[in-house]
Amino acid sequence: MATPEDLQPAVLPSGIPDLVDQPLYISKLYHNYGVNTYGPVPVEPQNNFASSYEKSNPYPYNPSKAKSLLTSHGWKVVPGGTSTCTKPGTGADECGAGIPAGGPAGLRPAVRQRTTITAKHDECREVELGTAGINVTLTSASFTR
Repeated sequence: MATPEDLQPAVLPSGIPDLVDQPLYISKLYHNYGVNTYGPVPVEPQNNFASSYEKSNPYPYNPSKAKSLLTSHGWKVVPGGTSTCTKPGTGADECGAGIPAGGPAGLRPAVRQRTTITAKHDECREVELGTAGINVTLTSASFTR
């Protein structure tokens, strides 16, 4: 399974955020108790440290754009299924280093004990990424020192 380190650098920052509807999460999951965040500095309360980039939405929800980006990087996109690498290699239009032909697209994020809202958030993320055939397999992990 392809991991974030395996995928072309341009695919993750430009593709996966296009599959995350952050305003919808805040509205439906958090009942509007939150603000969109597009960088390390919060935009609310207003401050002089947040850049104009962080104040905009550089990755608006756009599943079609995400699917197109994956396709242009050598992936056969299978919405609701498993996208696979059709063009292995490290070129700009290829899947990425170490990903064989037919290799599946997926992520294996490690999670710790989750609250109900965090679990719902994770489930929504799984569904959204699944629309582009990116399988998410959550693994439990201990984050002790």
